[in-house]
Amino acid sequence: MKFSHFREIVHKICEDVVCPRCQADFEERDIEVQNAEDRNIDFYARCEECGAEVLIAAHIQPVRSALKKSSALPAQFPRQHRRVGISRDKVQNIIQTLQTFRGKDVRELF
Repeated sequence: MKFSHFREIVHKICEDVVCPRCQADFEERDIEVQNAEDRNIDFYARCEECGAEVLIAAHIQPVRSALKKSSALPAQFPRQHRRVGISRDKVQNIIQTLQTFRGKDVRELF
């Protein structure tokens, strides 16, 4: 991945993602990289205002691939934010479940 692409992702996070708890904007200093593999990057952000912790997943997809799947792209992509609160206990439960998951049958997760 080119560094310029990475910087663009961080810039878009700061521009488009808000804290799910208090709606504050994130700054670059609030964002850390948790994992980067191939075209997937996992970020961790901590809200400076209220202390909420947020996990953000990003996937890089070439524009040519997106154009092949869609005959016409909208002139401007609408900003859609799904503000859903997830408790710390729920996140810990998910982490625990995934750590013990052995990948045999995905239906075990549901």
